Amino acid sequence: MNKKTRRLLTISLCFSITLANQAGIATPAFAAVQPGNTVSINDQSSDYIPLRMLCDWIGTPVQWDRASRTVTVTKGEEKVRFHVENDGRASANVSGNITPIEHGMMIRNGVVYMKQETLKHTLGIQAYWAEGKLQLDPDDAISRANAFLTQLAKGNIEDAYVLTSRSFSSAGIPPETIEWTKQLALFPKSWGTVTTNAVHKTVTIVYQTPQMALDLEVRLDQSGRVDDLYTNLHFYGYQPPAYDKQKTYTEQQIMVGQGDHAVTGILTLPQGKGPFPAVILIQGDGELDANSTILAQKPFRDLAVGLAGRHIAVLRMTKTTREHFVQLSGHYTAEDEFVDNTLQAAKLLQENAAIDSNRIFATGHSRGGWMLPRILSRDSEQRITGAIVLAGADPRYTEIDSYDHPELGGMIPDEELAYTANN
Repeated sequence: MNKKTRRLLTISLCFSITLANQAGIATPAFAAVQPGNTVSINDQSSDYIPLRMLCDWIGTPVQWDRASRTVTVTKGEEKVRFHVENDGRASANVSGNITPIEHGMMIRNGVVYMKQETLKHTLGIQAYWAEGKLQLDPDDAISRANAFLTQLAKGNIEDAYVLTSRSFSSAGIPPETIEWTKQLALFPKSWGTVTTNAVHKTVTIVYQTPQMALDLEVRLDQSGRVDDLYTNLHFYGYQPPAYDKQKTYTEQQIMVGQGDHAVTGILTLPQGKGPFPAVILIQGDGELDANSTILAQKPFRDLAVGLAGRHIAVLRMTKTTREHFVQLSGHYTAEDEFVDNTLQAAKLLQENAAIDSNRIFATGHSRGGWMLPRILSRDSEQRITGAIVLAGADPRYTEIDSYDHPELGGMIPDEELAYTANN
């Protein structure tokens, strides 16, 4: 997302919060329950889970109607209702489908308990006891993401860190990011959807403000720990170009870079017999995904499928500042953002039998084009045959001055700024 879009996002969210306050929308009330909290009940050795404790931890509203003996759990727009009879029999109403529950729920001293298997099959939540503490299964990405955001919204930073990777907690969550989660908690949200790329499993939770929808992307590593997060405007309406002929190409994901520089690359390969010439697409300013999505446009995807139709392979990549937004926030350099992964991508393409290793080109858009001289000077193995500049900035363009000011989103240290200005 470029700086102008992020400012628009901030202004729009502030306006939406004002409208929400005027309309009487309040922050959800959470019980004082902490992740992994030890509970003094005799059932910890069994597979029964205290439902309210679990829901309060994850941030899933739960209501108990004593008169009708009905428990209602709200997951985004979905409501799941459980009815518990006096004799212990129970049933679940999921989207209008009523399913009997055999010995899956019980009430003791006014507390509703649910078996692990019942939780999983009716609510999709995977929880269990371990060493006397309530835990969420590493495979349950959506519940873990919601629990993490709930603890941030409550200001329980240390409890949120229980669910994170070591590198994420070491980097620290910027105060403005914590404030975002608190503000977003004012609005209705979805339960979440999961997508997986070569680096992360991402849970996207959509918050609906009075003015727009906002996506909050919670990224988890391979062990199920929160590894990064990112907030983005939610747009619909992308239309593939007329020249997008899907039968003329295939796409595959590859990992480019390592550690907090690892990103997902999408390699678009033409159909037919290679090897093919290849183009590496280099992004401009902002935390951009592999398609260089801005509003409802995906220009890098359009370029990739168009070139593939002309028998040219294309590798486009998510930027490090998008895949590792929090971990790199405030201390990344131009090398991190533009250079390192481009060189790594060239190496991967040269090792790919479907690619003509003597015809690998780098194409930089905007500041990506501005960085091409530096990229080529660092290409000691001469893997890159040539370079193409798209909408490159005039060297006198004064936007670079903003990079020296932290309050304007500055990121380049003085020595980097001087190097960029003089090369």
